[in-house]
Amino acid sequence: MKKIGVVLVLTFMMTGLTASALFAELGAGVRRHTAPEMVKKGRAALKKGKLTAAYEWFLKAAKKEDRDAENMVGKCYEMGIGTIRSENEAVAWYQKSAAQHWADGENNLANVYMHGIGVKPDEHLAFKYYHQAATDGSAAAAYNLGYCYENGYGLPKNLDSAKHFYRMAAKKGYSMAVSRLRQIEP
Repeated sequence: MKKIGVVLVLTFMMTGLTASALFAELGAGVRRHTAPEMVKKGRAALKKGKLTAAYEWFLKAAKKEDRDAENMVGKCYEMGIGTIRSENEAVAWYQKSAAQHWADGENNLANVYMHGIGVKPDEHLAFKYYHQAATDGSAAAAYNLGYCYENGYGLPKNLDSAKHFYRMAAKKGYSMAVSRLRQIEP
């Protein structure tokens, strides 16, 4: 124990650092955030209008392969939130999120294919990702599937299937689906 004390005293003298500065340099006492904590901090920053901070928190979490964060980084790039707008980067991050079966990432990837954002429009791929997102629990994707069936995007029109997916979204509280059902059901 005395040897450790002597080594510490010598280290302080040689470096000219205080104990707290030395421990900070060595990483002692530095709290590491988990990816979900980083995403939460990113969302809080977004709500406060601190767009660059939000993007940075999302990116840190995405680098830890957090699928929610990957989706949010994609959204930041798509909309230019806290970073430069880049449709190609948005697509790449949505693909990472979707590959981990994150419903919001799948739905956003479907949207870019449906609308040709950073990719060639492809209704069939859009339908595929909407279906996967709805299967993974996205009410928005279920609504989008209903819309695809109602209008024949990526598949033949089928009003019964459209109603089925609108009902699925409505059961999850998706208000646009409730509204659409009122318009198309007798």
